Amino acid sequence: MHWGGSVIRLRIASLDSVNRAFQDAAGLVERGRTEGAEAAFGAYIDAVKETFASEGAFLGNSWQPLAQRTQRERGMLGYGPSHPILRREGYLLDSLTDPGFPGPQTIVVRQVADDETHISGNVVQEVRQGGDYLFRFGTMDDRFAELHFGSSTIPARPMVPGDDPRVTREMERLVVERLKDA
Repeated sequence: MHWGGSVIRLRIASLDSVNRAFQDAAGLVERGRTEGAEAAFGAYIDAVKETFASEGAFLGNSWQPLAQRTQRERGMLGYGPSHPILRREGYLLDSLTDPGFPGPQTIVVRQVADDETHISGNVVQEVRQGGDYLFRFGTMDDRFAELHFGSSTIPARPMVPGDDPRVTREMERLVVERLKDA
């Protein structure tokens, strides 16, 4: 029988050296997982901040301009009438990017008529699924779904990277870059 490949012969001097090797390997896996999670979270934060700074352009589609009514309301509250979009108080962006903004917590959003009370906060979770580690980053902000996906009266303004391959590749690049710097 003919086959291609290589043969590697390991000569084991003692059981102690095997145990040390496994412990070292386990430590590297744990370090890689921890540093990988930190790098992934850092890349996610960078992507979300860039999305807010570019008002959606980072994800491929700029957010629609604010409605005239919303612009008037913002002006009456002392905010810039048309920019920045989705950043009056900063709670929404913080809930997506600041691990020090834990949830759930109650926030008050200023409005012309009556201030609104909302629930907000940050979510960072690590889940083991089979042999993979999944890292979930997100928000508890109850305004997120309507603002991200849109409604009959509010245009969608996507804020977080989804499954867009271009964005996924950019996040992977950011993770690798962060791990190289670590």
